[in-house]
Amino acid sequence: MYGSRHSVLVAAFLLVTTTGRNEALPIALTEPDVVAAASDAGRPMGPAPATQYVLLLQSFDRNFAPFDTFVNVFRSGLSRRSSNPIVFLEISVQASATDEREHEDQLLRYVQAAIATHPPSLVVTVGGPAALFVQKHRRELGPSMPTLFAAVDHRFVDTNRLDQHETAVVVDHNPVLLVNNIVRVLPDVRNILVVVGGSPLDQFWKKEMQREFEVFANRLTFTWADQYSFDELLQRASALPPHWAILYTLFAVDSIAGPYGQEQALAEMHRVAKAPIFGFHTPQFGRGIVGGPLMPIEDVGRAATDVALRILSGESPTAIRTPLFGTAPPVFDWRELRRWGIGETALPPGSTVQFRGPTVWQQYAREIAAVTVVVFVLTVLVVMLVVNHFKRRRAERLLRESESRFRLFADSAPVMIWMSDANQRRIDFNRPWLSFTGRTLAVEYGAGWTIGVHPDDKEACINAFADAFDRHEPLEIEYRLRRADGEYRWIHDCATPRTAPDGSFAGYIGSASDITEQKAAKLMLVDFNHMLLEAQETERTRIARELHDDFSQRVAGLTMLLHRVTERLGEGRDWTRVTLSEVCHQFSAVTREISALSRRLHPPVLGLLGLAKAAASYCKETSAQHNVPIQFTHANVPLALSDDVTLGLFRVLQEALGNAVKHSKAQHIQITLLGSDDHIQLDVHDDGVGFDPTRTGHAKGLGLLSMEERLRRINGVLVINSKPGSGTSLQARVALAARRTSLSQSLYAQEARSPASSISERR
Repeated sequence: MYGSRHSVLVAAFLLVTTTGRNEALPIALTEPDVVAAASDAGRPMGPAPATQYVLLLQSFDRNFAPFDTFVNVFRSGLSRRSSNPIVFLEISVQASATDEREHEDQLLRYVQAAIATHPPSLVVTVGGPAALFVQKHRRELGPSMPTLFAAVDHRFVDTNRLDQHETAVVVDHNPVLLVNNIVRVLPDVRNILVVVGGSPLDQFWKKEMQREFEVFANRLTFTWADQYSFDELLQRASALPPHWAILYTLFAVDSIAGPYGQEQALAEMHRVAKAPIFGFHTPQFGRGIVGGPLMPIEDVGRAATDVALRILSGESPTAIRTPLFGTAPPVFDWRELRRWGIGETALPPGSTVQFRGPTVWQQYAREIAAVTVVVFVLTVLVVMLVVNHFKRRRAERLLRESESRFRLFADSAPVMIWMSDANQRRIDFNRPWLSFTGRTLAVEYGAGWTIGVHPDDKEACINAFADAFDRHEPLEIEYRLRRADGEYRWIHDCATPRTAPDGSFAGYIGSASDITEQKAAKLMLVDFNHMLLEAQETERTRIARELHDDFSQRVAGLTMLLHRVTERLGEGRDWTRVTLSEVCHQFSAVTREISALSRRLHPPVLGLLGLAKAAASYCKETSAQHNVPIQFTHANVPLALSDDVTLGLFRVLQEALGNAVKHSKAQHIQITLLGSDDHIQLDVHDDGVGFDPTRTGHAKGLGLLSMEERLRRINGVLVINSKPGSGTSLQARVALAARRTSLSQSLYAQEARSPASSISERR
């Protein structure tokens, strides 16, 4: 479908980028834009029209000039004029220069997937690179798919070789015509700075222009901007001597691969340029170029819209042929002509001049009209000012009274109150706060209040306030604040955002309370709970030892004695032998029950063989006792675990298995015990009836509370996932690196060790 020259350029065009980043850009696919056709009032109700998909393959991203103007005209025109709802799918073929083949293959697969998901009624390519991509992969994308090559130069599409499913709206860029326009308007010009970038597309046009500009070899000297970075180009343009002109063509990236939007780059160039700027296409007009014969991009977009409507209506693409679009009649910017001293007599015949400056009347018509009513306006203003003056004085008096009442209320409150502005500076404190800290309002103002915060809490406290200010959300925080007598006291600080009359964020208002005694009471309660557990374990150990060393030994001795008596009885006393055998059997059963009770109270194997083997033994025993399959696995469980961790996890296992076999009606139980360098984890899962953890409330069972308290004691956490009919999963996780120290240490030392000593919690 295209010549050898086009096949060479496809690979280069697929690497065009306007970002300058090293990573590969993702394929640009806009969200489908479904546009309903214009409503037809009064038309009888009927079946909804079928949605038509139009695939837009763009050479660059959607904001790349001048194709952005073309796409906007095409999309709005097609959506407005089509009798069917239109869904636009936009895909860009541009990519960063990383892997040419990989990007092209990825793009092809993506387009194939998009076509397979939503078969398009029409494929529209925008620009040369997109047209070359479709021509190269025509067979893979579907030979019979209606295709419109739009806004493409004739150098990229041979209209004589299009098949029956293809048509094109082709343009003819004529750089020689643009240079002739410059020479006519500026007869003294000797040098032209050609603004062209360093992308593959820029370089293609540079070679084309170099070839065509050979006709000016004896008349003009051309300097090419692709050798400069954009900053160097601006410096070059700002220092051009007389007899120079600038031809702004296409500028995707500069010499160091920096991307620049067309409008931004042209505006910067116009701001510093010391020579007139001439452009290529109509979207540049009015943005700093002098003017001339320009490519009418808007007309090209409207022509492409007409062709697309005909194809979507069922007309064969091969029957649609549009003439080659050339440049429009010359048009010039009056402001630029005046800036560079170009007379209108030097313009080509048939030229149009726009943006003419206003006449004296037009320039000052508004001011003249305003003078005629100034007396009336001044009179009204004076009356309004007098009325406003009295209203303002009354409002100020009411405001002072309101502030006085608020100050009295704040100073009488039994809590410490503060207020901040929107810049995180505290601007007011009530009397209880100042009395607590023993400092004046001037010292506390701004960030001065933080000097009283405990050094260990200051950073977390400031970060919490800053985070709340950024989010404009309520704040709760606890930290230590130095009282006037030098003692640090725990403070619970609550703050709420406040707003100005216009609804804007104005800062925070907060209240603080001394909670030192409450925290001490809470820690005493925790100590008491821990002591209860320790006492329970001590008592269990004592009972187990007595059962094993005393009662079990006694019963075993009695059992042996009865066995000897049984062996010595004669044959005539069979009933006595049977009776004594039954007694021996019962004594043996009692012995086994006492041993089992001893192991449950404090299993001796736990200290001898470690947690893993003790857990395995207990699972086997429970499975046999309750006739429930229990699968136990373990890995990397350290032997050298501390006694409290070993015992705590074993008790959690006992409680979890007891709940599973007694209450869940489980048919299968799976237990996993895993260890690592910094933690050990116990997972218990059953397929029983399950329960709703959110509805336990105050009725939470003693077993769950016991497990939570045991794990809290050894720096562990308990997570339970369950719902009715789906079984129960329990996970106990204990950190081995950070162990709690003794609970008998002081209140402040224990609170300072925990990261929660100074944290904020949003409500």
